Amino acid sequence: MLQKWVPWVGVLSNCSYWVDGAAYREGFSICYYSLWRPTLESNQFVKMFGYRLNRCKNQRLGIGLTSSAWPVYVFFPHAPVHKRLLLSDDQQKFWLDRIVFPSVKEVYDVGHTHHHPSSFAEIRDKARAKQLESTSEIHKRPMELFYELPDVDFEGQPGQLAKLWDAMQQRMRQEGTEWLQDAFLVTIRFDCKQVLRRKFVADLKMALDESIDRELHRDFINLRDAWVDIGCEEFTQSPGIVLLRKSLCNKADARVLGIRKPLEYTWQGTADAGTIWGGVGVRSVQYTGGLAKFQAYNVIRHLFGIIDRSFPAAFRDPNLEALGLTQKLMEKYLNANQDGSGWRANRERILTAYAATKSRVRNALIAATGKSYGVRKEWRVTWWQWSVFDREQAHHT
Repeated sequence: MLQKWVPWVGVLSNCSYWVDGAAYREGFSICYYSLWRPTLESNQFVKMFGYRLNRCKNQRLGIGLTSSAWPVYVFFPHAPVHKRLLLSDDQQKFWLDRIVFPSVKEVYDVGHTHHHPSSFAEIRDKARAKQLESTSEIHKRPMELFYELPDVDFEGQPGQLAKLWDAMQQRMRQEGTEWLQDAFLVTIRFDCKQVLRRKFVADLKMALDESIDRELHRDFINLRDAWVDIGCEEFTQSPGIVLLRKSLCNKADARVLGIRKPLEYTWQGTADAGTIWGGVGVRSVQYTGGLAKFQAYNVIRHLFGIIDRSFPAAFRDPNLEALGLTQKLMEKYLNANQDGSGWRANRERILTAYAATKSRVRNALIAATGKSYGVRKEWRVTWWQWSVFDREQAHHT
């Protein structure tokens, strides 16, 4: 018998705002060498300035000196996309050598930038130094490199960051290169579901407003085009109770919200319960009304999942971690690893990986004895929808 329901709401990842270069308080750590980030490609169901973010090439521009939780990216809506959305080396070279480095030199005194790199070739070699020059095999990836830029000049006058973005925009126009035109900035607040977690919507709104005002200049943020991820979780305070969302509830929610082709999958041993995830069409009534994405799942899934989702585990399908390894399943994985898309595996390696997976799941189950797990729903909505959001909209029983 459930003793007590405790709902919560919290802003999750991907709070997206369009920003001007002057939005960051105190100063900025500019990122001269950026790495690919899969979240920007796979987890954006929104349009800004008429462009789908997960279809635009982008480059990490940097983070605020006092607001590292708000990284900013520059999006290039006219850059041709082939595979990944990160700028190619040739595009990064053009971006840095023709736009960024000259703009920094124009705006900032040499005393601020004498320790900064001066070319793409220099920054590329520095980013890959550990990877290429190390005598060990520890370092497999390049590094992202950041250099500080203040918002004030040597006389203490603010506004340097605004001048920097203006200079960059002017150079992009002067170059006349098509893929540089109409570039815009977006800041995305990741991993704040615990930091901004509150029991009531009113308290959460206050916490988010305080976070923005504390770390950013609100005058330079266009909240009209902002999107916010919000979530509501329910669980019982009684020990040892696991709540599960039934597949019927998932399908009903997706149907009501107009989710196009929702992804459904179940987790280990839950049978008729699992996760649903998907976005609405950008031309749909729901999108026009301020809804972009919906997700609902059972919190217990984290008990079985791998923290690093990019890790090339043998059993990426969550259904398989707690099931028996049959000969048919073995043949499936052997065949799947022969096409060059994944790491090559033989029978012995698959058995070793399966044994390790079983051991990990067993240890997690033992450690979770007596713990309770709830259910969660998440929405991605416009800032306007968030401003009128009612607690009952997030309540699930």
